[in-house]
Amino acid sequence: MYDAQFDEQAGTAAMRPKAPTRSEHVRELIEEGIATGQFPPGMRLDEMDLAQRFKVSRTPLREALFQLASAGIVVMQPRRGTLVADVTPHRLVEMFEVMAELEALCAGLAAERMTGAELARRSPVVIRHRLRHPLQGRIDVQDSPVDAGVDLC
Repeated sequence: MYDAQFDEQAGTAAMRPKAPTRSEHVRELIEEGIATGQFPPGMRLDEMDLAQRFKVSRTPLREALFQLASAGIVVMQPRRGTLVADVTPHRLVEMFEVMAELEALCAGLAAERMTGAELARRSPVVIRHRLRHPLQGRIDVQDSPVDAGVDLC
């Protein structure tokens, strides 16, 4: 038998924000260090030093570095280690454009998948958006609930 109430509760629990893992926390600390100039472009990031600094083992540190490398924030080079990438203004703009598109897509998918009870708890802006844009494919960033300051992801 299908129990809609159980399904709605399970969906709500799955949408709760999770506590960041050690690797995610370390990644955020390194990103902050890069953004503030503490780790300037071209600087070699020594794993042992960073592990001691952030009081973590090398495993979550390496996971964080791999995540940063996949985002283009650091460059991993064989026998040279990990270096802070030299991000040009053009590359930075491209990264922000991709991030904006992903956030808009995420907001649209979240709005599309809301149950009636979740919709009733949301801002009228989200409700209007869902009614005006039945979400057939992609949403424009300007039409996204993210622009209204509604965090759905």
